[in-house]
Parts: sequence; structure tokens; C-alpha cells
Amino acid sequence: MRVLFCTTPGPGHVLPLVSTAWALQAAGHDVLFATSATSGSVTGAGLSTVDVAPDLDMGQIFYRHLPAVGEYVQRQQQQPVPDHGPLIPIFGEICDAMADGTMALAQRWCPDLVIHTLEQGVGPLVAAKLGVPAVIHGFGLATPIRTVHAIADQMAATYARHGVTAAPEIGAVIDPAPPSLRIGFGADVPNWWGLGFVPYCGGIELPDWLAVAPERPRVAVTLGTTNPSFTGVTPLRRVIDAAADLDAEFVLALGDADPAPLGTLPDNVRACGWIPLNVLLRTSVAQIHHGGGGSVLVALRAGVPQLILPQGNDHFYNATALAEAGAGLTSADEDVDVALLRTLISDDKLRRKNAEISEEMAALPSPAVIAERLAALR
Repeated sequence: MRVLFCTTPGPGHVLPLVSTAWALQAAGHDVLFATSATSGSVTGAGLSTVDVAPDLDMGQIFYRHLPAVGEYVQRQQQQPVPDHGPLIPIFGEICDAMADGTMALAQRWCPDLVIHTLEQGVGPLVAAKLGVPAVIHGFGLATPIRTVHAIADQMAATYARHGVTAAPEIGAVIDPAPPSLRIGFGADVPNWWGLGFVPYCGGIELPDWLAVAPERPRVAVTLGTTNPSFTGVTPLRRVIDAAADLDAEFVLALGDADPAPLGTLPDNVRACGWIPLNVLLRTSVAQIHHGGGGSVLVALRAGVPQLILPQGNDHFYNATALAEAGAGLTSADEDVDVALLRTLISDDKLRRKNAEISEEMAALPSPAVIAERLAALR
């Protein structure tokens, strides 16, 4: 069969879907991604993509909606819940900009199945127009189905433009979150499938220092794929200050972000640009990051304790969920100190809890099993 993946632009939305796409392709199905501005994340994984909105400027759209973004962040700081309410108009505008290109592609390519991310409202639109199943693919701890419905309502004019009267029923939900941490909604969905998450963060030719176990505890430090473009690297300033007083190695995997604002780095802090997170965590005892869904899942699968410094989006409720489960720590940027980092590195309870969650994730159905279930939806 032909499977069309519709994803919101951004590596954080694309990368968690790669293992499912791999499984489908390995089973003999044709796979194609319809997205924009993230082609490298797809083609680098050996998959094909079409840029359905070459002129889309996500930054400009978010800039026009800055008050809504601020309201959302403030709401999440006060009460961390998976509620995308203030952001729905933003997602609606992004989806409308991608709708015509995706629909034209779908009508040429004729997929048998559409898989889409939570905020990508074009997937349900295309599925309804073509009369094929629509499947939601999660990429974090929370998969609030109400977001899908709210975006469909926001896209009423887009639906009318394409002659579609209503969104289709949800064929299935693919949920990579460990069941004990799952923040799920929509129990009425008949097929809610847990996925044994297989991280994909790209490949690398391993440098010598990363190919062997370190002599002292190693801590991975990252801010994700897109967050540095909004916040820079300054949220890590207190981390770097505290690191100097610890007998541990800290690895800054910040991609293209410039670490210069952090000042002169201590001898035990290594800045190395981009490294696949799943590879770095193989030799790490802990991770410090912003709290994005993909980063959370990769660390949980690796069984590595996390310190989350939430910046926005889903970061706050991811951090709260981990802390309440005893699987991680959370802090405001300015409150990080030596004692907190020492706990992250050495606390046995954190380590045991993460080992349990890693085993829980490993026991879920593999991407190959999910591929078989998807084929049966036709």
C-alpha cells in the first residue's frame, strides 16, 4: 500500500515517526512524507519527501501570534496540562498554508492510508477527501485528541475550499509514550496502539571519545532541534557554572547554536555541536534538556534520568509528569545549582525508576507489529 505521512514542519515532529516509516517501507509498502522546510530530516533517514509549502515561514506565523504564544506559556507555567488552546489558530494557519500543496500531492499519488501528527490538520482533510483511513502518530507523552478536533474546526474554511464537509473518524492512534507516563485522551478511539519507541536522531561517524565509555560520569546537555532559535543557549548558563564544581563530564550537543554566550567553558564541559541524542546517551548517566517530547522519549528509552528546564510548548507538563513519577527532575533555569546536578547524576531511585520505564517501553509492540496493524486498516 501507499502511506502518506503528513507532519507539521520541524525535526521534533518528524524524527519520532521515522521508525514507523522504516517499518512500513521494510514491509514492502511505499512511504512518502508531505511536509515543509524539514526535508533533510526525512531524506537523511533514507525516506522520500515533498515540500508542499515552499514559501511557508513558520517564524512569521508565530511572530504574528506572539500574544497567544505568551498566553500559552504563562498558562503552562501556572498549570501544566496538555492543552493547546491558545495555539490552535497558529496551527490552523500553518495547516491552511500546507493544505493545497498536500491535497494536490495526495490526488496525484493516491495513498491508501494517511498518518499525521497531532497538530497537522491537513492529514484528516486529505483522508476525508480521498476516503482512506486517518491515523494519528504521537511524538511525546501526551496525545490530546481534542487538539485534532479543535484544529479541524479552525480549518472550516479550508475544508470548504476542498469540498470536504467533516473530518474523518480516527482510524487509530500510535502512541510511543510508556503507559505509566501516558497522558492520553480519547478513550473512544477503538485502536489506541502503544508503540515500542525506536529513536531516530540521525547518524554519525563516531569520534574516538564517543566510541568508548568515559572515565567519569557523562551528562548530555541539549536544547533540542529548534528551541535555541527562540531562546539561544542562555538557559544553560547556570548549568555550566555548576558543572565546574562536579567530577563529571558535560557534553553540550547544541547543533548549530553558538555556545559563546555561555562564556569560557570549564575543562569538564565539551562543546561538540550536533550529535545524535540516542548515540550520546549510550555513554551518559543523565541528560539535561528543555523538555521537548522527542528528547523525553529518547532519554526514557535509554533509561537515563533527566533534568528538564522547561521553556514552552509541551515542556512544562512533560517535566511535571516525570517529576511526579519519580523519573526526573525539573527546575527553572536560574535555580540550577551543584546540589541539583549531583542528585541528577547519583540518585539511585531516579536510576531504578528509569530502568523500569525503559523495560516498559521495550515490551510494547515493535514498529514492525504496528506496520502489520496499519496494513490491516485498509
